[in-house]
Amino acid sequence: MKDEILDQKLALKLLRKLADDDLFRHHYEQDPLQALADIGVPDKQLAMLRENKHLKPAKLADKSVFLDALLKLIDELLCVTLAQRPVKLHVFSSVKGELLHEISPFRE
Repeated sequence: MKDEILDQKLALKLLRKLADDDLFRHHYEQDPLQALADIGVPDKQLAMLRENKHLKPAKLADKSVFLDALLKLIDELLCVTLAQRPVKLHVFSSVKGELLHEISPFRE
């Protein structure tokens, strides 16, 4: 059995709703598959979850648990994004449109 992973946008959306939205939390406790469908989880992933009976109605953990997970995910995504895109300033000529300087605040 292969695990299915939510893409980042859906993971953030799900954690936000579980951390903050009482109506969504109630809906998720009653019918988790439908709640996931309502936020846009692809049919292929829902079918796998349904087939393997991974999700059943259950009482959710406290909102603070999901808020903590959300903040950790945001922090991780921010670190990855900053690591992938170093800050650089490009100075272009307004006359010729060519790059004059590339300035980085970091030593290379």
